[in-house]
Amino acid sequence: MYTREQIQELHIRANHLEPLALEALGIAYQDPNSGIKNDLNRAIFYLRAAVFEGNANAAFPLARIFCNNALKGKQGAELYCMAYARKGADMGNVDCMYMLALIFIDGIATIQKNSVLAFEWFHEAACHGHLESMKQTTYMYYEGKGTDRNVEGACYWAEQAASLGDVLAMLWAGIINDSLRKYDQAVYWFQKAAECGNEEARGKLGRYKYSNLKDKWVKR
Repeated sequence: MYTREQIQELHIRANHLEPLALEALGIAYQDPNSGIKNDLNRAIFYLRAAVFEGNANAAFPLARIFCNNALKGKQGAELYCMAYARKGADMGNVDCMYMLALIFIDGIATIQKNSVLAFEWFHEAACHGHLESMKQTTYMYYEGKGTDRNVEGACYWAEQAASLGDVLAMLWAGIINDSLRKYDQAVYWFQKAAECGNEEARGKLGRYKYSNLKDKWVKR
């Protein structure tokens, strides 16, 4: 919660078009715990100003406001949601990239589902280090949804997500490596997932044995 003095300071800085202050006020005007009386129109005003001043991070909460309005049935809100999400994505904001992917995977109001565009934005966000997008890219590559089926690509992104500590991704990395007959890698990721308490991965480890003759893991 902001103090009265902090709020005054933010307004002074915002009047000088400081991008971070504009963003902070935009968020504060929609946060019930900020100490500022909520006003969605003011939130939109300050977030728009922040984006105009080059603050890519402000685009995500701005797009989210319009997305929520679209879900509530406000006519045309989805177009603003799309526009600001795209603006933020073009400015390098990974949350906006992920939002665009979700819009295209599910559709919203007048915006139709488009798995090809959904894949493109999941992949772009994955390339920027977004964990959930890595997992979605894994799934879409493996299933051939929105793109050509690419098991090697699915394996790559599963391992990228797994390397960030995601236990489900570790399991997927094991399963996909197994399908590629890369048993050493499969066992490695199943062991990692099992160490994190994943019972399915622990059960799958019983399918392998280490061959001293071949110096690698093989199927039983």
